[in-house]
Amino acid sequence: MKKLTGIISLICGLAFASDARSVNSTELSPNYCGGTLSTMTQEISCVAVIGAQNYKYVFTNVGGVAFSQTVWRGDTTNDFNMTWVTGLLYGATYAVTVAVETAGVWGSLGSACNLTTPAPPEALGTQLTPSICGNTVTMTQEISCVADPNAQNYKYLFTNIGGVAFSQTIYRGDKTNDFNMAWVTGLAYGAPYAVSVAEEVNGVWGAFGSSCPIVTAASASTTTGLTAADCNTVISSPSTPFYCTAVAGALNYKWLMTCASPVYNQTQWAGSTATDCYLSWYSGLTPGAVYNVQVSANIGGTWTPWGPTCTITNNTGLRLRNPLNNTSGESTSEISMYPNPVAINSALTIDLGNMLNNQVAGQLKVIDILGSEIISKQISGSSLINLTMDEHFKPGMYFVEVTAGGQKQSTRIVVQ
Repeated sequence: MKKLTGIISLICGLAFASDARSVNSTELSPNYCGGTLSTMTQEISCVAVIGAQNYKYVFTNVGGVAFSQTVWRGDTTNDFNMTWVTGLLYGATYAVTVAVETAGVWGSLGSACNLTTPAPPEALGTQLTPSICGNTVTMTQEISCVADPNAQNYKYLFTNIGGVAFSQTIYRGDKTNDFNMAWVTGLAYGAPYAVSVAEEVNGVWGAFGSSCPIVTAASASTTTGLTAADCNTVISSPSTPFYCTAVAGALNYKWLMTCASPVYNQTQWAGSTATDCYLSWYSGLTPGAVYNVQVSANIGGTWTPWGPTCTITNNTGLRLRNPLNNTSGESTSEISMYPNPVAINSALTIDLGNMLNNQVAGQLKVIDILGSEIISKQISGSSLINLTMDEHFKPGMYFVEVTAGGQKQSTRIVVQ
């Protein structure tokens, strides 16, 4: 009976040893050898070793691509997640070897075992999130598409389906599936659009998915106008700012100043998200005249309706002739520019008036809002100068400064 008991104990001991080794070497578990992973995030494992303190896995590409990477498990556990290996290719075969650390000593790498990664995933196609389809959205609303965990990028296609020729594609720029309507320029209020989405997977763009109709809000969610503190006020200095109420998501503001007598109608653009404005921006203002002021905000490339009317009285005592002030006072040499705003890659014409009379030479500078000179050139002779808004210009506000014959005048342009 004692002999039989000893035999049973020996058999049990051998069975235990078959599941976990007591030697200082290991390899990938046999059920993974020669196989193909189902996903790049799959869990694999090596044969466990009794007394193991750590494991390290070595992956070497055997398909002619130079790649070898060692990843340490970091503890006594013998499982391993494929996401811990960076730079693996889809559809490639790797020789996987494993070493174990016991009693502070690393054993040699065990037998190599080939493991193949899954075939490259395909772009399955996506579309706008169903809860957004058929609904009305604001010009600054966050929308989204159905997410794909394999996606590297998304692109959204907006097409007007109300009879207006409009089609614009916007690339998300990363794997995030959210999207802000403000990124689409030129959308009309109260208009229907079909929105379709495509995704990029493994460097390949899939086809656009099913289109989804949306309708933009009938009008801006808000309008803007002068603040309560600046409405119906008197301005005594051309450098005194007056402000409009900020609009969430606004990219730009424009200010309309009108007067019935003397007749006056002039619009100036802020060229930025700043909400301040100055009488020095306007030319031809009459001392003591009361002007009506309205403001509009640009949201997502679309201008909101003009806001409520306020009045401002020009109490500067000056007939303001040129934006940003004429540093020589009431000179009759007033420069003008057209078109303003001006589009990128278009020509801007600068009329110097009589600043270059008697063939006086001068200097022209174009300066951005940060004070950096974009253009600096000598001028002489002709009073008309043409500038091309080339690659040096980006959308925004710039200042044109002309110095000639003891005069210095500045005005501003908006590049769109």
